[in-house]
Amino acid sequence: MTEKTILLVDDEKDMGWVIKQILTDAGYRVVTAKTGAEGLAKFRQVTPSVRLVLLDLRLPDMSGIELLKRIKAISSRTKILMITAFGTLESKKEAKSAGAMEVLDKPFRVEKVLKAARLAFEVGG
Repeated sequence: MTEKTILLVDDEKDMGWVIKQILTDAGYRVVTAKTGAEGLAKFRQVTPSVRLVLLDLRLPDMSGIELLKRIKAISSRTKILMITAFGTLESKKEAKSAGAMEVLDKPFRVEKVLKAARLAFEVGG
């Protein structure tokens, strides 16, 4: 069985730790990054095993939407779940039109992240 790898790009240390623990406990390998540049570099390193990227809308060096577009340009099949504490209706629409599967507001329910992970790794997902 191939390793189920998820890339988590979030500059908020505590939130990142909690999400990583939840996903690791559920059997996923989680690679983390705190900036857009680091996230892009790590995505390139672990592609194609990454099927899901959890991506914060606000990063210190670029917008999450910019990173989403860069990741989609490399791998259009990769699922991207945006997470944000500062989402506006416009930013959510922009993220969806750029290819995000969903935008979750922080704090969000653990079940939503686990469901997204399951969907990303389903056969043909």
